[in-house]
Amino acid sequence: MRLFIILSIGLIACLYGSGCGPQERVRVFAAASTAAAVETIAAQFYEETGIAVAVNAASSSTLARQIESGAPADVFLSANVKWMEYLQADDRLVPGTTVHLLGNQLVVVSADGDLQWAHGDGEVLGDYRGMVALGDPDHVPVGMYVKSALVQSGEWDAVAPRVIAGNNASSAVNFVATGEVAVGVVYATDAQLSKRVQVLYPVPEALQPDIIYPVALVRGAGESAQMFYEYLQSAAAGAVFEGSGFLIEGRRARD
Repeated sequence: MRLFIILSIGLIACLYGSGCGPQERVRVFAAASTAAAVETIAAQFYEETGIAVAVNAASSSTLARQIESGAPADVFLSANVKWMEYLQADDRLVPGTTVHLLGNQLVVVSADGDLQWAHGDGEVLGDYRGMVALGDPDHVPVGMYVKSALVQSGEWDAVAPRVIAGNNASSAVNFVATGEVAVGVVYATDAQLSKRVQVLYPVPEALQPDIIYPVALVRGAGESAQMFYEYLQSAAAGAVFEGSGFLIEGRRARD
C-alpha cells in the first residue's frame, strides 16, 4: 500500500509538471518580422528536446517596453540594436549574451506587380507620389530603417506627409496586401512571406541601412532558455532563417 501511495504521488507530480517530463517553457520575445521563422525553429527545438517554447511576437519597441515593465521573458530577439541597448541600459539582460544573429534588406512592394514609375539609383521612391506604407518611423525598427534610407536619399521631407504607419513590420505589409495602400517599403523577408504582395525592386544598395537583429538572454533565464538561445545560433536554425530570406550575421558578442 505504501508503494502505491508513493507511485500515485509521483504520477500526480508528473501530470502537473512539478516532478518529471519536459523542462520549463521557454518564453521568447521575438520581433514580428521573425515570427514565422522562430515558430518553426521552436517546433524543431521541441521535437529534439521536449522543451516547449512560447513565442510572443510584436514590434521590438513593444517587446522591449514589456520586458522593462517586468513581463516574464527569457530570450529577446530584436529587429534593431537600439531596443537591445535600451534593455541593456536598464540592466534587464544577461551581460555578454548579446549576439548579432541576423540581417535583412529593404524592398519596395505593391499588390500590383505591374505598377511602375521612374526612380534613380540614389532614390528609394523616385517619382512615386502616392501614399506609402511602412512601420512607424518613431519606434518600429523597419520604419526607422526606411526613414534612414529616405533621409539619406533626400526624399524624407516629401514622403513623410504621405506615410501610413504600421505598429509593426507585418502591419505595414498588410496595408499593401489588402489594397489600403498601393506601395510599401518593407523587409525583404516579409515580402517573401506574403502571397499578396510583389517586390517591385530592392532599395538601392547604397541606401540599404545596416539592418541587424541581435538576440540576448533576459535576466532570470534558466537552463532551458540557454539551450534555446544557443539553438537559435545553430546550423539547423540558420537554415530556417536563410530559407525565410534572412541574412546570417557573424556570431559576435556585443556587450
